[in-house]
Parts: sequence; C-alpha cells; structure tokens
Amino acid sequence: MNSIGLNFDLIGELKLGQSKFGGNPDLPESLSYPKSENGYDIPFLCQLNLGEFDNEITSEGILYFFVNLMIQPSMVLFFFQKIQNL
Repeated sequence: MNSIGLNFDLIGELKLGQSKFGGNPDLPESLSYPKSENGYDIPFLCQLNLGEFDNEITSEGILYFFVNLMIQPSMVLFFFQKIQNL
C-alpha cells in the first residue's frame, strides 16, 4: 500500500501555498470557504502542497482538509491543481 509520510519543522513565516496545519487556508478566489448546513465555517485542519512531497500521485496542486466532528458535513476535502491562482 502506498502512503505519504510527514515530517514537521518550525520554519518561521510561510510562503503562500506552502503546506501547513492550522491557521487560515490559502484558498484560490474561485473556492469558497466550506460551511456546514447551518451556515457555520467548517474548521480548517491543513493544506498539503503536493509539490513538496516525493509521491506518485501528482507533482503539483494543494489538498485542503476541513474537519469538525460536531457538525455536518464533518469533513470537506478540496483539491486545487493550479497554485498560481492563490
């Protein structure tokens, strides 16, 4: 089974589109922040810039994860391939 491993380092200020956990996502203008059925923002978990990983999936794009186990939908995943549009 293929998998992706993560190593964490504190590096100071992040560049637009870099992988990160927490904070605010670097969403493209065409992508709205996900909301629950009640209109509440679904908390941002992380964004993973696939260009930073040695993987066989793709060499570009960002995966965005939003998760809240208390509201529905509880998880939202976006993939945006063109990071130049952030």
